[in-house]
Amino acid sequence: MRYQNSRRFVRALGVAAVALTIIGIAGCRGREMGALDQIAVVKYRYAIDESDDVVRVVGLVRNPGELPTPEAEIIATLRSRTGSFKGQNRVKLPGLAAGAEEQFAVAVDAHGSVETVEIVIVEPGTIAEEGGDDTPENSAEEGDEDGS
Repeated sequence: MRYQNSRRFVRALGVAAVALTIIGIAGCRGREMGALDQIAVVKYRYAIDESDDVVRVVGLVRNPGELPTPEAEIIATLRSRTGSFKGQNRVKLPGLAAGAEEQFAVAVDAHGSVETVEIVIVEPGTIAEEGGDDTPENSAEEGDEDGS
């Protein structure tokens, strides 16, 4: 009698495990994630603080898609008027639910005169290229008296 009860118990546990596995697999369909390229930079602005050689960038991103997005990073890259690289920093962006918005702020050390700020959204840990310029980072810009 004990043997039969133990056997029924083990069988019931097996059936329950299979049922939970099936429910778990079926439930994963609801966890689809959108791509990072569906995140839009709605607006941003920046202030150049020449006394501290830093550029402070603040902005707003939105997920207009129908799926949530994974965690990401926002990279702010500083460029001179000729397009040369002048600094870069990043800040974490939490995963965004469909339709959600998130504010961001990042401070970037400026290495010379800054004309523009580029904002990109990447996967965490992505190595961002300085790119866009063949000028060495330490070269003087045209018209810069101090060589910065």
